[in-house]
Amino acid sequence: MIIVGSLFVLSGILLLYQLLLPVIYAVLGSLKKQDPEKDYTPASASVIVVTRNSADRISERVKNILERKYPGIELEVIVLADKSDDETARVVSALPGIVAYCSETRKGKAPLINIGAELAKGDILVFTDDNSAFEPGAIAELLKPFYYAGTGGACGRLILKGGNPAEKIFQNMENFFKSVEGKYGAVAGAYGSIFAIRKSKFVRLPEDRMIMDDFYTTLNVISAGDKFVFCKKAACTEAYNRTGKADLQRKKRIGTGNSNALPLIEATISTSRNLLFPFFIFSHKLLRWFTAPIMFLFFITNMMLPLENSAALFLLFAVQLIIYISSAVVAAAGMKIPNPPAAWLCLFMGFIEGKDIRSRPYWDN
Repeated sequence: MIIVGSLFVLSGILLLYQLLLPVIYAVLGSLKKQDPEKDYTPASASVIVVTRNSADRISERVKNILERKYPGIELEVIVLADKSDDETARVVSALPGIVAYCSETRKGKAPLINIGAELAKGDILVFTDDNSAFEPGAIAELLKPFYYAGTGGACGRLILKGGNPAEKIFQNMENFFKSVEGKYGAVAGAYGSIFAIRKSKFVRLPEDRMIMDDFYTTLNVISAGDKFVFCKKAACTEAYNRTGKADLQRKKRIGTGNSNALPLIEATISTSRNLLFPFFIFSHKLLRWFTAPIMFLFFITNMMLPLENSAALFLLFAVQLIIYISSAVVAAAGMKIPNPPAAWLCLFMGFIEGKDIRSRPYWDN
């Protein structure tokens, strides 16, 4: 019973730590000043967009990029279309003012990003998604931190459009975490919809496995000893229109990509000169990936303790039981509402299954 009690306390501490993480980050943020902003623009930049099955939206996305004003910047836009089930290749090939690449075979995102980086002529590579939109001045703001020679990458701010208040609160919290990490030059994973790196810092992405390209690229920059900062003024919007089932599938895919990044995480921790980076990775990433088994351990050990002798333990067990039953009902019904327990479970399932599907470099959709 001593072992059960110890595991119960340990898992409870880890869950409580995650709840207190915003407070810990707030303290860290107050101790560090942001680097002074400089009115700086590099000579050239290349925006890279990888797309698939986007015939209905890719034109609008490219228009959103091109219509923004970039005084003093020689900007090129590279759109790479993976083999699609619709007319994406035809639409992309007909778009004016861009460099177009259309793959005749299914490659996946990482191989196309590698091709885009090879084609790019800009000093800075800007990465974005086909389902997002830059706010005015986003790219200009995203490029300003590169005034500092030690800055290897910069991440912008993501704004969700649609969805419910809980999802927006979670997204705002993510922006807050990244803003604090950015002050210390160690953003623990950029948003794929808006981030940039120096072209000289680009490392080819592995093409034999599922990865989260934004997270992988962030790690490569920090591993090289460079800063990866956050730009609050560089904003990008993304419509949240996923169903409950689609969102859980997405979490599972992210888990798989995280699993395949473990060797790089270990290498980055061992080579990075940033002393806070291991803390950020553990607190913001690793703990989240393993939240499901920690919650399970907390629940099982709670159940194994003598509940009849403690009203507090019984109440705690009852609350957990209600949460998990409700989560199962929401997931089974495919409801489009926040479901953290199911999301954490899918994230962990994808993490565990990562090695079994390591050789496939692309998602099913």
